[in-house]
Amino acid sequence: MNLGCPSGTVVPKKRGAGLLADLALLDYFLDGIYEKCPLPISIKTRIGIENPEEWKDIETIYKRYPIHELIIHPRLQKDQYKNKPNMEVFKEALNNLHCPICYNGDLYTSEQMNQFTTQWSQVETVMLGRGILKNPGLIGEITGNAPVSTETLLSFHNDVLEGYKEYISGDINVLYKMKEWWCYLGEQQKDNKECAKLLKKLMKSETIKEYESIAVQLISNLLFC
Repeated sequence: MNLGCPSGTVVPKKRGAGLLADLALLDYFLDGIYEKCPLPISIKTRIGIENPEEWKDIETIYKRYPIHELIIHPRLQKDQYKNKPNMEVFKEALNNLHCPICYNGDLYTSEQMNQFTTQWSQVETVMLGRGILKNPGLIGEITGNAPVSTETLLSFHNDVLEGYKEYISGDINVLYKMKEWWCYLGEQQKDNKECAKLLKKLMKSETIKEYESIAVQLISNLLFC
């Protein structure tokens, strides 16, 4: 169950991290779910909306339920993905909660992963999100493999594109999804002027045919080469 999404279109509906703004409703919601659902239920959460002090009351509610795993992204909803994760609050959660704890947030490289596992050896699981969007080969690098090759990245890109074309109607709708991915992947080459020009051109593409030509250039000649 995702109580971590900070999106401005989600939060006002008391969905995602928005549910953390109404703790009475959160408690009522969890009570109903854990009473009636026979399946193990994990929760992904932020640590509050506006202030890290909110975590104490949120944590009190979580303690009442048999959470299968609590995935903590130690940022506030207002932080979105800015500022640094609040590791003091994360440490507090590790000390006070008895359910399995999974960490999420700002693990983008194998080096960062190694630093985290060294410092937080008691944490057995992590969730990787934006790190994999920025580098689809991240898990391979973490497990000791070489960085993703251009051939593998191109194959992965084409599989994603074909998948969207199969399930989504219209070039514009497909391109919306692909361009969103490039917002992350493009950060790998943000200091490369030639890449920046191609990315700008890609973001203006209006047909899949036009988009594919630019994407192949980016992947084959610039990214991970």
